[in-house]
Amino acid sequence: MSALQFDKVSSEILEKYIDDFFTRRLIFNNYFGIKFKRCRFIKTEHTQILRKPYIGFYRIYIMSDEEEDLKALLKVIDHKSCNKHPHKGDISIWDKVLLASGFL
Repeated sequence: MSALQFDKVSSEILEKYIDDFFTRRLIFNNYFGIKFKRCRFIKTEHTQILRKPYIGFYRIYIMSDEEEDLKALLKVIDHKSCNKHPHKGDISIWDKVLLASGFL
């Protein structure tokens, strides 16, 4: 299967999507209020991934309330992305899902 394409949408619509995800009980969340300029996204019922370009790579920001959905999505996105997931404490849940999806 070829890599999924990230979509472009207005900042206002993207903010609404993010607000919707924050009403859920998220298992994975490393979104922390980035600026939406040049952001693209992929969204399913349970997962939203934002991709923001940096010099030579992309950072991805994940919001998901379902591990299997997130793994399936990570398996088919372009792996030239760099996952930045700032956390204080144990990151083993991130390692588990990223390894299972072939992202690491």
